[in-house]
Amino acid sequence: MLIKNVLVFFSLFYLTFYLPFVFVAYNPYWINYNCDNNQRCSKVKTEFRLNAVDELTSYLSHRGELETGWQKNEKIHMSEVRYIFDIMFFTALASLAVLLLIRKDRMALYKFAIINIVIALALFIVVPNFKTFWRDVFHPLLFNNEFWKMSRQDISYYITPRSFFKLTTIVVLSSWMILNVLILSSGLIFRKKKPLYLD
Repeated sequence: MLIKNVLVFFSLFYLTFYLPFVFVAYNPYWINYNCDNNQRCSKVKTEFRLNAVDELTSYLSHRGELETGWQKNEKIHMSEVRYIFDIMFFTALASLAVLLLIRKDRMALYKFAIINIVIALALFIVVPNFKTFWRDVFHPLLFNNEFWKMSRQDISYYITPRSFFKLTTIVVLSSWMILNVLILSSGLIFRKKKPLYLD
């Protein structure tokens, strides 16, 4: 029972996080939208920027390569990022399989949705201190090198500055929380009422 609950919790936790994450991670429109509202990006020619964004999202989804002006350190870092994204994808498939297997146990889903909402709210604490989190926690935790550090010679410096990742984090956390609220709400709305003769 404990193992089942852990699997269900992790699967719901992960899948409801992954869905909004994957929407922004592979989405050139999201990067371009942020770029249109970012002063750094205005320094790059529009045609070059659009091409770089298309190359980046295509590369991350195994549909192309990084060719136009990307520095060696960027290519190494993006290969590491793509590897992490691949692991996340297969983990999402496994999580979906678990949830499909236990789909009749709706009460467990509702219970764990509440926990996910609390966790999502708690994680918003990183937003006011995003610079410290991004520099001193997130990257050192995931990468054992410093290829993620950007310079003015890097395309990433212009099209995906830290402000882009901060807004992306806010969107992902908010969407993650909303998905779990919807799951919980569906349980409250559609749950079956007990017959009056039952305690």
